[in-house]
Amino acid sequence: MLQLFLRVNITGFMEETCYLTDGCGCMVAIGSPLKILLKDKPVKFAENLKPEDSDQCFSGLPEQEKYCIKLALMILKSLISKNKKCFQG
Repeated sequence: MLQLFLRVNITGFMEETCYLTDGCGCMVAIGSPLKILLKDKPVKFAENLKPEDSDQCFSGLPEQEKYCIKLALMILKSLISKNKKCFQG
């Protein structure tokens, strides 16, 4: 399980990204680079992110765990979708 939290400024850029996980090693391995990848990027960047775009960030993740990248991006996009009005600058 992964929970994401975003702080978006009035211009639509993600100033801060935080995450919580249940301790699954895979999600910890994804949460940290995802946090770095999103910092100071526009929300639009996150909306258009695809797993293959972020492969470089998550190199070293075992092949059988790569589905977690898709899951993390689904969680991110769901968060953005649910809060779209708040993120429009």
